Amino acid sequence: MSERPAVSNVYYLAAASPEPPPLPHLSPWQRARLPLLAGWWRARLLVTEVRLAARRAWRAGDDDSAFLLGRAEIERPAARRSRGPARVIELDAARRRRSSPAI
Repeated sequence: MSERPAVSNVYYLAAASPEPPPLPHLSPWQRARLPLLAGWWRARLLVTEVRLAARRAWRAGDDDSAFLLGRAEIERPAARRSRGPARVIELDAARRRRSSPAI
């Protein structure tokens, strides 16, 4: 007689990966230089964005300038005119038109 294999909920983890190579030793100058470079580029981008925003705000005839200077007025859309009463659709007539062959 053969026995049925037992069902198990045991999972095996994959073998551990080898350790990554050690990071190179950084001198104190290199450790100070990396954050300074990152800060320098962040400052450059910030100054560029501020310059572009200021130039856009003070440009003559720009739509945003009135809003940024607090002189904007609220504009409401014009009321839609009604085109008369709603049309009544005759479904039977529409079905007949649709089913008749085109000439």
